[in-house]
Amino acid sequence: MANPTYSIPVPPVVYVVDDDEAIRDLVVEIARAIGATTKPFARAEDFLQSYRPDPIECLVVDIRMPGLSGLEVQRRLIEAGHGVPVIFVTGYGDVDTAVEAMRAGAMDFIQKPFSPQALAEKIQAALQRSRTAYRERLERGTIDARFSLLTAKEREVAVRVVAGKSSREIADEFGLSIRTIENHRARIMDKLHADSVVELVHLLSPRVAAAQAAASAPDTALPPADDAG
Repeated sequence: MANPTYSIPVPPVVYVVDDDEAIRDLVVEIARAIGATTKPFARAEDFLQSYRPDPIECLVVDIRMPGLSGLEVQRRLIEAGHGVPVIFVTGYGDVDTAVEAMRAGAMDFIQKPFSPQALAEKIQAALQRSRTAYRERLERGTIDARFSLLTAKEREVAVRVVAGKSSREIADEFGLSIRTIENHRARIMDKLHADSVVELVHLLSPRVAAAQAAASAPDTALPPADDAG
């Protein structure tokens, strides 16, 4: 199965949070020049109140501001489970703080005064990371939707295929014919749009591992389907 290619009809969004109007306007200009929609804020509190995740996004935020700091903004986004890539704008003496922020998950930082080209490159890299994450979420959703089409028996067979068992071994375990197991495998491949067993294992391994970890049993089947297959 070739991974589906998704066109992204919405433009990328760059959030800009800086109490310095001149810096804020400059960042907005740079972001718009690379084709992004911008949402500028002078106060971190206003940004946090109005923020809603966009499919492709990044945040450029000053590390030191009156009221909430950029670090506090980052902390609150992480606590809320938001994965927006963050680029910190720092002043002289803030580099150590910016490095600390990157250890906490920030994408990058840039020190004032900065060149427009340097910031543009960092924004583009952050948006690419966001774009990749968005496509991966879409692909996982597609695979999950296809996986839901498997019957209970097909899921049981799939678990054993992922474990490396042959059709004969699976047939012996279930007391079925090899042809029946091969038919199950063919339907699994078709429903998941997998072109090879290697690809099937790649698609299903994370789901099998999660199911087994949740049940703390090495031979736990995948979540049951609505029918008995």
